[in-house]
Amino acid sequence: MLNAYAHISDCEMQYLNAGCVYSICKPYQEVTIQDCLLKDSKVCGVYCQGEGAKQVIQRMEIRNIDGPGIKVARGNCSKIMGCVVKECRSGVEAVSSQPLIAMNTFSNNWENGIVTKAKNDLRCDA
Repeated sequence: MLNAYAHISDCEMQYLNAGCVYSICKPYQEVTIQDCLLKDSKVCGVYCQGEGAKQVIQRMEIRNIDGPGIKVARGNCSKIMGCVVKECRSGVEAVSSQPLIAMNTFSNNWENGIVTKAKNDLRCDA
């Protein structure tokens, strides 16, 4: 999704080589990703970008992803709530972003539950 208004609900995505959901938004665009099962894929489960964008990721089950279950980057302000992320490299990876991460369950991930990184002197306020 690129600069889209979207509501993704009750989907199952699996065996994908480039990741499951990739969302790039502007602050005024509404994107909700909820109640989906993402599994057995590479790169990333959900990847959100866009400075000031506020995608909502809620009530997801994400498992067995070779990369992070959820990644937010480049000034993104996503809300990640009520998700179960397991058997991924990491649960949530926040890179120079400001996500709200609340009421999630992380288990059996290979590295971290939540990891925050600041790149190019940009802040990371997770």
